[in-house]
Amino acid sequence: MAGALALTLLQFAVAAGLGGLVARLVPPGPGAAGVPEPDRAGGWDIPRLLLAGVCLELTLLPLASFVCSMAGAARWLTAALAVAGFVFLLAARRGAGAARLLPGGGPGRAWAWLLSVLALALADAVAQTALGRPVLGDTGLYHLHSVRWAAEHPLVTGIANLHDRLGFNSVFFLHAALFDGLFFPGDSAWGAAAFFRLLAVAHLAFTALDQASPVRARAFAAAALPYVAWRCLEAMPSLGYDETPQLLALLAALELLRAPAARLADLGRAGCLLPCWLALWASVTALTVKLSMAPAVVFFGAPFLLAAWKGGVLRGRLLAWGLLPAVAAVAAYLGRNVLATGWLFYPVPVARLDVPWAVDRADLVNHTWNWILSWARAPGRTPPEVLGRGLEAWLPAWWNANRGQPGVQAVWWGLGVLGLRAALALAAPSRRKETEPGAAAGLLATLAGRVRLETLCALGMAASIVWWFLGAPDPRFIDVLQAGFLAACLALLASTGGILAAGLPTAALAAALAFAWLNCPTTFRADVSAPAALRDAFPRPAYETVTARGRDRTVDVLAPLDTDMCWNAPLPCTPYPRRIKGERIAWPEGMGRPPVP
Repeated sequence: MAGALALTLLQFAVAAGLGGLVARLVPPGPGAAGVPEPDRAGGWDIPRLLLAGVCLELTLLPLASFVCSMAGAARWLTAALAVAGFVFLLAARRGAGAARLLPGGGPGRAWAWLLSVLALALADAVAQTALGRPVLGDTGLYHLHSVRWAAEHPLVTGIANLHDRLGFNSVFFLHAALFDGLFFPGDSAWGAAAFFRLLAVAHLAFTALDQASPVRARAFAAAALPYVAWRCLEAMPSLGYDETPQLLALLAALELLRAPAARLADLGRAGCLLPCWLALWASVTALTVKLSMAPAVVFFGAPFLLAAWKGGVLRGRLLAWGLLPAVAAVAAYLGRNVLATGWLFYPVPVARLDVPWAVDRADLVNHTWNWILSWARAPGRTPPEVLGRGLEAWLPAWWNANRGQPGVQAVWWGLGVLGLRAALALAAPSRRKETEPGAAAGLLATLAGRVRLETLCALGMAASIVWWFLGAPDPRFIDVLQAGFLAACLALLASTGGILAAGLPTAALAAALAFAWLNCPTTFRADVSAPAALRDAFPRPAYETVTARGRDRTVDVLAPLDTDMCWNAPLPCTPYPRRIKGERIAWPEGMGRPPVP
């Protein structure tokens, strides 16, 4: 599977090239040589460089999509960034930048070689499973249609009026479209998500072995690593649309925990700005992949503002430049939402703009939003059977179906760990907590002086779980962050102090391994079937041709018969021809013909 492995390595090379650019522009902070050991976790290293590169790529792609297709000139940019990535890493390894990018507190040379070999083997396994026979379902074949549109055309105004799911705006689709067709024409997008899994594994493994990282960060990484690694080896190919934002939010929490500060009030000191900035950028990027990551921005991203305030740079250029990537990412995301659908937060039926191409509210609510909520609660049942009838209409069946899921088990384990942490706190000798002189001036300052970073991460994971349960409680939408909740609780326990803190990373790793391998319903199978091209995985359905009338042309649209899958049909295609509003779509050039007089 040389092609699949090369596809994964190419994504790493592009991230390294962009990350190298970020590392050159952003001050290295106290991770450089000669800085005291407690502050070294605040500087650049290889995992942070890759994370910054990914965030920069996912920020720039929406901006590029306004003017070009991902399959056009962007391919040359991809090749250039890949070469730049290899050159930069080679120069950093041999030159003066090595001390900054590879701090002495990180894994030793032997560990680095071992991790490299294991990562290569894992990448090959992930590539093979990701390119296997796809699984029918909403995540995959529907969204692959969006990837094809992004690959072949720039952003099409009003495209949601052709097919409502084409309005699901996500920077992950743009990432998949950028790398689609390089090794498996039309099918490479199916293996693009493997990169994000491997990125998370690399970041977690580095932190778990990094002696310069705080104990809480090492415990969090050790606890989350087995579950993420298991997801890498899960033999169920998926486009990864639901999983990718969770992995980015998990890395945002990890970066916050890596800051050399114990509490929120301490974030202003040297060494904390860089990890807080990366946490903000990664959490905002997760939001632009999927809107359900909003709690991650609040809990993992907002501390950057506190760090900048405490550091005395609230009105300085550092804050402006620090917020610029996050603002650009959000602006591009909202702009794509508006141009594709006429709504700011599509498919959430909030903030419809009065533009000619906007999707009607009734269409959005009745045909999309209500179905998302009902199918997430009770698959196979209609909205009238689920919504507006109370919890008894769906909660008992939902609980019976999902209580054995690994993510749900992780939540219960995490609550148990919190109970143990509370018992230890009550049993400890009472000590009066000292606060800063001005900490009592307001409630926010007081809380910031007392809240630990690991507590904040546990609250952020819990808020994400509650947000998910109140919205669309499908297990695949949150399972990574449910495992992250357990990891944050173990990190909180690891920071208790005394003998427990010294042995908690090992205990956390052992507990996570036991949880992952004993509770996960499936494990990696060595007999993964040979990768099958998507176009050959399922029979091509029969289509009928429907004429859609636009403002200045008529367009022939394919509609599949006896199915609702359009993923492998020539563009344009829609499974719902009766709902087409062709006059609201700015059809791409070359598509359609002048109307007959």
